Amino acid sequence: MIYRTLATAVTCLILTAAVTGCRRSGEVPETAPAASDAQDVRKPPEFKTTPSGDKADVNQLLAEAIRRGEAPLPPGHPPIGGATAAPVSSTTLPPGHPPIGDAATATTATTLPAGHPPIGQANGGITFSGDTAPPQQMLDFQPPASWTAKPARAMTVAIYSLPKPSGAPDDAELAISHYPGMKGIPIERQAERWAGQFTQPDGTPGQAKQTVLDNTKYRTTLVDVSGTYHAGTMMGGDGTPQQDYRMISAIVETDQGPWFFKLTGPSQTVAAHEQDFVNMMRQVK
Repeated sequence: MIYRTLATAVTCLILTAAVTGCRRSGEVPETAPAASDAQDVRKPPEFKTTPSGDKADVNQLLAEAIRRGEAPLPPGHPPIGGATAAPVSSTTLPPGHPPIGDAATATTATTLPAGHPPIGQANGGITFSGDTAPPQQMLDFQPPASWTAKPARAMTVAIYSLPKPSGAPDDAELAISHYPGMKGIPIERQAERWAGQFTQPDGTPGQAKQTVLDNTKYRTTLVDVSGTYHAGTMMGGDGTPQQDYRMISAIVETDQGPWFFKLTGPSQTVAAHEQDFVNMMRQVK
């Protein structure tokens, strides 16, 4: 009887302990976050959505801020929406840099390296265009006052327009170029190339006459050819053959490579300026 009573008491104690443990395991500490809150902490941040309902990335949000004027544009940037960039001042551009927006920085003698030849002031008022950089060593020459300097085009250092005399069909042109990489190439090869730009009445190539000038600082050779001129578009022409044309080219040989002074135009106009051209070439330094 006593053993049966003890067994019943032990069983009751075991059941009571089990129930108490279950209750404690189901309690939630006050400091522990709720399950829903913990899930929110682990979620990545939500980005704003675009008008189409898609989520916007950082670049889209920045673009929207710029359009609303909430974010600045870098100096010189073209306008976006209602936002405009701060103007670029000449102090923010390096000397000789092409204009950006409303800023323009002119290359002047004060911004050139020491000993650099003048740009746009000497040598008949030459102005170098964006396609042509001034050579490292500029030749000194003085064209007649009646010759008008024009903007240089690609592969040239300077261009001059020579006025036509009375009765001539058109003006002539003097194109000046410098090719350091052609140093040592025979003059005959260049003369043949120029002669190939002309044809005679019978269709044969033009014949170039060569003359070496005397009393010059640098060896200077004149190449004279005439006939129907077939100017290419790279040389400023439209490709239309020009009848009764003449070219007198001077090749000036320097230590930095040859210089080409190419006078081209109607035969009558070229003849009217031939002596002035020869005199100028004799004075090149």
